[in-house]
Amino acid sequence: MSKIKTASFLGFVAILTGLLNYITHPILIRYLSERDYVQVGVYVSMIGILSIPASGFGSLMLELFRSDKSQLFVSKNFQKELWKYSFFYGIFSIFGVFLGIFFLDLPISIMTFFVIIALIPGVFGVYYYALLQSREVFFLIGWILIVAALARFFPAIGVIAFPYDWLGMIAFVFPIIISPILYYFFGKKYISNNSENQNFYKKMTLLSQSNTLFWYMIVAGLYIFLQNIDVIFAKIIFSDAEVLVYMSVAVMVKFSLVLIGIFETVSLPVLMDSSRKIFHKKYIKNLILLSILGFIVSFVILPYIGNFALNIIKPGLYADYLVWAFLGASSVSLGFFVIFAKFLIAQKISWKNILVLPIILMFGFFWIHSLIEFSGLFALIIFCLYGGVLYKIFSSKYLRE
Repeated sequence: MSKIKTASFLGFVAILTGLLNYITHPILIRYLSERDYVQVGVYVSMIGILSIPASGFGSLMLELFRSDKSQLFVSKNFQKELWKYSFFYGIFSIFGVFLGIFFLDLPISIMTFFVIIALIPGVFGVYYYALLQSREVFFLIGWILIVAALARFFPAIGVIAFPYDWLGMIAFVFPIIISPILYYFFGKKYISNNSENQNFYKKMTLLSQSNTLFWYMIVAGLYIFLQNIDVIFAKIIFSDAEVLVYMSVAVMVKFSLVLIGIFETVSLPVLMDSSRKIFHKKYIKNLILLSILGFIVSFVILPYIGNFALNIIKPGLYADYLVWAFLGASSVSLGFFVIFAKFLIAQKISWKNILVLPIILMFGFFWIHSLIEFSGLFALIIFCLYGGVLYKIFSSKYLRE
């Protein structure tokens, strides 16, 4: 498959799976009770945050699969190592889930079991996903993503007839479980018969001692963290009724991340290719203009369209104008921050000092009293990251050369 066809297909997959995934939320908002929907949403955010180590492991494996020692990590012997890593990640996941339940005052239920089951196969899933990525079988990966999205959509449809919280949870857990199975089924043919004993941990450490890889993992972790931590904080601070309003807005505006992901798919290969530096200024300028358009839409159009849609989904549900605007702006900032951060990493331009101010601002959540203040502070934190990477780009010598 050519690069143009691949990019077009991945763009189609991103839109289709994004729509199927995000349709799930309006269905659950309408048919689940306030308390049940909030619990499902909080558990889903817990899955996202606890999956950060597995995501980092996946980034590491992708790098190792592309190294000159890649055969070491597709051997049968390394599969035994995977069981060891999965065991420790499973212990971490179980501990994290119960710690979250304690701090968020959630009841232990069948949903707790579902969350643990969803997390445990994470290491195997990201390993085989990275393996398929390294073999560039993007067409196959795209169809697996579509199957996973359908695996979320159909249980969500079932909630219409059977409005139970556990069924709503299955809508999120089932695709997380089925994806690793499919990645394993199609990826196992790339495993070699080499069974030579190796000190894999030592070799992984040596091969991955790359500042570049470390920062790619940081960006991936930040992206997942910032997509989910707001719901956790909201649950701690506000009542279920207020959290329902916040989550309803958040899941709708985060669809913009799917659209921004398409721009990332198209632009990043150019931005990360130093031989095409002549195009970098043009691409960066266009991405900045797109982000400005996103901010304008967030403050001028989104609040009115959003509340109209909310009232259709659940009559009487309404969010303040500024909540819509701030959350829309935060999603736009997050999506474009990731693109520009990856560009900085590829060009080996340091940006770690921009993390200081957002971390300090996080403490502001202790003095929050309303959803407007909460969404405004969250938007400010992410906008500082976005503004920081832009400052690093334009203050560096790279674009002036």
